[in-house]
Amino acid sequence: MHTLGAALLLLALSCPFSDAKAATVISAGFNQAAAIKSNGTLFTWGNNSTGQLGNGTTTNSTTPVQIGSATNWSAVSAGNGSTFALRSGTLWSWGSNTAGQLGNGTTTNTDSPVQVGSATNWVAVSAGGSFAVALQSNGTLWAWGNNTSGQLGNGTTTNTDSPVQVGSAANWVAVAAGSDFTVALQSNGTLWAWGDNTTGQLGNGTITTTDSPVQVGSATNWVAVAAGFNHTAAIASNGTLWTWGNNSTGQLGNGTTTNSTTPVQIGSATNWAAVAAGNGFTVALQSNGTLWTWGNNSTGQLGNGTTTNSASPLRIASGFQTSFQVASTNPASNATNVPVTTSIQATFNTPVDPASVTPTTFIVSRGVTGTLSIGPSPTTVTFTPSRNLGFGTTYTVTITTGLISAIGGSLVASHQWSFTTEANVSGGEGGGRGGSNCFIATAAYGSGLDWHVAVLRAFRDRYLVTSRTGRYVVRVYYRHSPFLAGVIAKRPALKQATRWALAPVVYAIVHPWRSAFLPLLALAFACFRKIGRAVRGRRERHKNFTICRLWRNRIFRNPCKIW
Repeated sequence: MHTLGAALLLLALSCPFSDAKAATVISAGFNQAAAIKSNGTLFTWGNNSTGQLGNGTTTNSTTPVQIGSATNWSAVSAGNGSTFALRSGTLWSWGSNTAGQLGNGTTTNTDSPVQVGSATNWVAVSAGGSFAVALQSNGTLWAWGNNTSGQLGNGTTTNTDSPVQVGSAANWVAVAAGSDFTVALQSNGTLWAWGDNTTGQLGNGTITTTDSPVQVGSATNWVAVAAGFNHTAAIASNGTLWTWGNNSTGQLGNGTTTNSTTPVQIGSATNWAAVAAGNGFTVALQSNGTLWTWGNNSTGQLGNGTTTNSASPLRIASGFQTSFQVASTNPASNATNVPVTTSIQATFNTPVDPASVTPTTFIVSRGVTGTLSIGPSPTTVTFTPSRNLGFGTTYTVTITTGLISAIGGSLVASHQWSFTTEANVSGGEGGGRGGSNCFIATAAYGSGLDWHVAVLRAFRDRYLVTSRTGRYVVRVYYRHSPFLAGVIAKRPALKQATRWALAPVVYAIVHPWRSAFLPLLALAFACFRKIGRAVRGRRERHKNFTICRLWRNRIFRNPCKIW
């Protein structure tokens, strides 16, 4: 919820850092602000009466103060006396906790970061009046804190001091919290809202408050949304801007001061790139670099040199940076000790065109393959490797200029960053999960990228290194296999023989159910063979018995002998 005396965009453009370009993520709360620098450090400033700055004190600060020494902060959201931030998938909060909005199971204020639960897959968070909502990487949405208006969306109006899931949907991609209501986007482009609706801020054509998500119209092309104190603004994929809710000070920007319970378009422009909603006013940016404001201006928050309200957009500046660019990455640039199970994300300053996200525009070095998707927000591209990354390995990610924004903007130049994964903790030489050195198989097939090697490596990661005995076997293998691999690599005949030996193993791993029939077939063959031998033996014995009987009739002295 952005209700500071300047909107989020204005704050971002006048960041108080000595090097303004160093701030890549920024958020304005009720009376405090927070920002993350490109090196992953977190800074806060402003009012600190409830510890919302998170620096261990309750003393206000007129300049940015660093929060701890961590360098892996990736997102931050400042609310009404409390602040929330993400760090390597974990969620942290501090400040006011009167309604349980910190989500740590208590209602006690804290002046330093406390972790929200133990989950490690948080990807986005938004702070409301006295509540918060957050997204997990699996697409589920969670909320906690004040719930008097049903803003938590869990079908009740009971406060909760720990996260509760909003419904059962698992396709949420973006969320914004207002004073006492919430709006969120799903991956199918639909927009949903819940909570307080006394001024129509839910946009569903009524003024009825609801404690469960209701769809905003029937459109399926929403790409960005912002929640103000009691009004909402959203951008569609065609670049149009829409607003609804309270309009007492002209914050909807449609030339009136009449509330609206359904979305109304702001002018006819189709080049809106970003929007932020405050307490009775709105700020938006067009792709041509012009900045526009409208609504309440009692303290000069519109930035046009007056204190007169405006019910229509005012162009207050131009020349702002609107080029499509990478705002943040996860893992951060030059990050170390990155888990080998990590997904790679790049967050941009405007929504991304899904059609442009391909393996040729988002490239991970060392031949790493995986799946690309848009989410958890329309501005984020997520790359999920098809297998764990290698231990102690440096990877470089390249985003080419072929990846474009939803409104057609492209990167000025390719964006590239590197990170290094954690060291092998299994005690073996590459024998832990994600290790890349399958020496013998690599020597036999000539490349560590061969699919046979990949199959064997995946089998090792899934079944061997997950048990104590398996890890011992892997360590022994990596202790002795380099020498054998060297011998195999020098002799073509040994290469071929090793491939022949590994072929049935790979087949059995890839086709376990088919492979299960092989021993059964062999057993059946053995049984039939034994039965056949028994039948033949019986026939032979019968034949011999008959011959003996004939001889006995001729030669009375020879007894019948069966063999």
